[in-house]
Amino acid sequence: MMAAATLGNSSMSNAHERFVVLAKSAPGLAVTMVIDQALSAPDLFVFSELLELPNIQQLASTQAEISLRMLQIFAYGTYSDYKNLSGAPVLKPEHLCNEHFSGSEQ
Repeated sequence: MMAAATLGNSSMSNAHERFVVLAKSAPGLAVTMVIDQALSAPDLFVFSELLELPNIQQLASTQAEISLRMLQIFAYGTYSDYKNLSGAPVLKPEHLCNEHFSGSEQ
């Protein structure tokens, strides 16, 4: 049983590392594609390290700010935050789970 848990954690860690590396190397607005992929990844549940990257923070006050806001919501927000975000993309039901929204509001 412990091996399965370790394997699961390893898979999550690999996905996390993969997206951080991709985001660090994505120039300009190309980082929005990495954000979209990260938010859609079924094995990624931690987004705070992505938020700390300078090229992602630079999306503020650009036409791609919605990507930054979505990442912030997945990292720290609630379902209500998502519903209240003007222009938010429609998410598939599997993306609207407890693991993706840090708040308990559903």
